[in-house]
Amino acid sequence: MIPIKSRYKTTIFAALWAVGAALVPAQALPHVVFAFTDGTALDKADVGATMTTGTVTITTLDLVGQDGSKNSEGAGHKTNIFGNWNALGINDENVSGNEYGSFDSGEAWVFSFNVDVRLAEIDLAGQGAGAELTIRSSAFADIVLPYVDSAAIHNLSNTFVSAGTAITFEMTSPTNAADTSLRVATFTVIPASTTETANGTPHAWLDTYYTGLVTSSDYQIADLSDSDGDAMPAWQEYIAGTTPTHAASVLRVTSMQSADRHSIVSWQSVTGKYYSVVVETNLAEGAQGWTTVANNLPGREGETSHTTSVSSARAVFYKVGLEKREIYLLIGQSNMAGRGPIEAEDEGEIEGCELFNFSEAWEPATNPLNQYSTIRKDLDQQQLNPGCGFALRMREVRPGITLGLVVNARGGTNISEWEKGTTYYNEAIRRARAAREGGAGRLAGILWHQGESNSSQTNSYMDRLAALIADFRADLGDPD
Repeated sequence: MIPIKSRYKTTIFAALWAVGAALVPAQALPHVVFAFTDGTALDKADVGATMTTGTVTITTLDLVGQDGSKNSEGAGHKTNIFGNWNALGINDENVSGNEYGSFDSGEAWVFSFNVDVRLAEIDLAGQGAGAELTIRSSAFADIVLPYVDSAAIHNLSNTFVSAGTAITFEMTSPTNAADTSLRVATFTVIPASTTETANGTPHAWLDTYYTGLVTSSDYQIADLSDSDGDAMPAWQEYIAGTTPTHAASVLRVTSMQSADRHSIVSWQSVTGKYYSVVVETNLAEGAQGWTTVANNLPGREGETSHTTSVSSARAVFYKVGLEKREIYLLIGQSNMAGRGPIEAEDEGEIEGCELFNFSEAWEPATNPLNQYSTIRKDLDQQQLNPGCGFALRMREVRPGITLGLVVNARGGTNISEWEKGTTYYNEAIRRARAAREGGAGRLAGILWHQGESNSSQTNSYMDRLAALIADFRADLGDPD
């Protein structure tokens, strides 16, 4: 067990499952958070009102009341921010006589952005059982946000919306019996990136090798091209650190030698990259699959070699690849959500560590690490968790790796709420799978910190934990 620096409450169990291997860190995109606090621009505001955060502006295009009428038809509808909760709703009467504006059934706020954005997440205040918000637009299929719990953060899956496109927030619960003062506390978007391709290749990097690139389409075409004919498109050459216009600059095995039951595999490499070597003895269908024999191998200028033992005289096949992120899933209850105070030494970016955010992209990790949990409670309840000390110690003992943390904890939860088929289990599986997509990395382990809610069940806890571990391994397709 790696020593972990952290400050947290007493609990009955903390475990690290499986320790294992880092892609070039993707450029983090700036998150723009619209916080609807009392007295800000959309408080008691009419159609045409705007609110600006950073470079992104929301403009109200229409307001629809419970009777289906619009503001311009005299019903007096306005956006309104209820001061006690600092959350936005709709008034269907004159605001001066009613501060308690919320979304009632059928009420809707129609707005647009001044720039292309990606919808990241929304924090609904006062959402109760049966209360449902639907987000509509011509740009995407309806996003229906049913009740999870009153403090849930809804992930909007990085949905793209172009500038000027109308977006509607509508209360779609069947009757007002489900109305539990539904409001929007915060709405987070990401300005659509114009500095990198869909594969994450910086435009500036492509400009060093190609000329005449002007539009996003130009850059995308260049990114997918194989101009030097080495069977690696430009985006792969960016990841590998090779030159996309030089056929001799490519990641490939250059030689393999055998002597005294040892094999020496060599490949073309560059400094600043880390490599892994995998082996297979049977390429026939139904074989066990490739086995990693070495990882985290630092690249040398020109060529790198690695020697492995061969147990008997038989065919051995090798592949060499770039190390991806070493991804860890961090789940559990309050200690994993973070209960230690964040002190000055804990602030700022954690070197060599990335955090999987609401947009399912990687960004430099900063405390609190549970800030992007899709099941967490309010943000101000997320503090220092064991992931910080874990990341710092891992960087000390393995300075060449890049850690990717997928943190999805929630305070106050019982192990029964994490068992297979539950919301928390399903979200952990979904986010862990999403973090691995596109070759972004290998899931190297799971950090579990939970038990206070089960402190009276010590006799049965270990059996339940063992079953949970088995389920995670099975559903993530990794028995180790």
